[in-house]
Amino acid sequence: MVGTAQVDNFGVFIKKIGYSVGVEALLRRAIDFGERYASVASFRDSDWNWLVHEKWNLKTANVGDVFAALGIAKVQNREVFPGPIGEALGITRKLLDVQSEYEQACKLLVALAIVDADGDIFLNALRSKFHKGETAKALMSMVRAKRYALFELFKSARDRESVATAVSIERQRTNKGGGSPGGLSGIAKGAPLSERVQGLGLPQRTDINAVDAPSADYLHKITVSRRGWAESLGLFRGDDLTDEGFRFLSTASQSGLSCKDGTCCVWPTKFEVEANQFDHRGLDALSLLTTWQFQEIVFRALGGVASKAEPTTKEIDELARGIVEIYHAYRELSQHRNMIRNEVSSQIVMSVFLACAYVAKKPTKNIEAMLRSPLLSERGITVRESRTIELAITVRANASKAAH
Repeated sequence: MVGTAQVDNFGVFIKKIGYSVGVEALLRRAIDFGERYASVASFRDSDWNWLVHEKWNLKTANVGDVFAALGIAKVQNREVFPGPIGEALGITRKLLDVQSEYEQACKLLVALAIVDADGDIFLNALRSKFHKGETAKALMSMVRAKRYALFELFKSARDRESVATAVSIERQRTNKGGGSPGGLSGIAKGAPLSERVQGLGLPQRTDINAVDAPSADYLHKITVSRRGWAESLGLFRGDDLTDEGFRFLSTASQSGLSCKDGTCCVWPTKFEVEANQFDHRGLDALSLLTTWQFQEIVFRALGGVASKAEPTTKEIDELARGIVEIYHAYRELSQHRNMIRNEVSSQIVMSVFLACAYVAKKPTKNIEAMLRSPLLSERGITVRESRTIELAITVRANASKAAH
């Protein structure tokens, strides 16, 4: 079942982003990123710095941490690498000329990013209406439920310790630096030597059943930042959920993003566990979703309509035309990397289709299944399995004519 999975791979089983992550105006900044990304031939470090320091008037570039965690963009060695959501933002901007439509599409893309990267934290905080005490209880319950489910699948002491380490909530009690007055070193200096050296011998075995309460500092940070995200998505207003927020939680819970005890649980997709060296067939008890099933849940939770009817030949023709447009828009972005941008991932394609359907209030069918249809090849579109991007999609030179 585990294959070559290492300790760090178990982190795939919890959807949370970093302890200090918190960014105001997330939706607005995602909109700005997509606009800038689509407006230049090659998005460079200078474009990123313009956004951060000029457009957003920020003193530091720490916003890059949350952008990376949410799959919008990663900044490394003065290079900007858009993630799947970042690519979708840029493509959608190119496809939608009307500003209001583009901004509405961004709402869905940001919701996808949040639930995919931070669903265990965000959904439980939303469910608890951002009350710190209730949020703490929900998070602890979620951790227990996930550990219990995984302990049933992973029996060795090593694997269970890895599960307990990965499926947890940060318990950092303070933000004081180690060398600052009153910081960690200062606290240690006042203790007897016997206490200060305690635990420096042999490593202690992890208590895999212990679930510590989140610290007050952690709860303050996540409730403030996640509440801002919920408000920007129209899910929360004042001190209560909006009608859209109730629908969002209800749809998510009824569609599988919940534990047996009612708390919210977001498991990785089948592709994600495979990418982390696990065999998803050995994890059937978790009822893992495909990428499309996960994205469709978020789409429906925001009010989108999905149809289970079998696609017609006409609809596959429409899909083919849409893929051609998405592929060419993708190729127009990041032109300094054009030589290596010959394939677009199915995750990007599906999220763009859903974003456009969300704006048009148009029902959508199972695009993932349609991507595997042999009819696409007849229309000049090649789709192949990929270990890194799930389904890799290429549009051949004759596709524009074949798709019409």
